Amino acid sequence: MLTEKDSDLINTFYHSIIQEFSKIGVPVRQAGTFEERDNFGNVYLTLFYFQIGMERFTLFVNNNMTDDSRRYGWYRG
Repeated sequence: MLTEKDSDLINTFYHSIIQEFSKIGVPVRQAGTFEERDNFGNVYLTLFYFQIGMERFTLFVNNNMTDDSRRYGWYRG
């Protein structure tokens, strides 16, 4: 389950990349979300997709982790 801190960090990230890339004329858009669930229906991973220009990026929140260094991450694709 996402926390209020998770929501704040995700919104800050999204607005920051929009602001930075708009300076050089590169469009940024949110490309959807997805939740991975276990066999019991519990969400263990939340994915947020962003498109910057023609590149797609995934920001993720590992809901089972409490340590921030392992809870958040991103990858291209």
